[in-house]
Amino acid sequence: MARTGQRSLYPLAAAAGVVAVFLRTSPYLVPWEELDEDVREVDRQFVRALPAVLADAGLVLRRTQPAPSPLTDRSTRRAS
Repeated sequence: MARTGQRSLYPLAAAAGVVAVFLRTSPYLVPWEELDEDVREVDRQFVRALPAVLADAGLVLRRTQPAPSPLTDRSTRRAS
């Protein structure tokens, strides 16, 4: 559907309560330190699997900067 069509339907969808579906947020959208360990592990597993998922699509991940030293204090790493 074209953007103009979406905009024209917004008031109708809002009146019907449909817009609330699009405004949902995840309870996991919090700082890393506030996540439970089991949720952190799910995130780690996703990141570990990402190279293989991209490879299946014919894509690759490449570092644009050298990897940080494993001895570097995590608190000094740049947040991204």
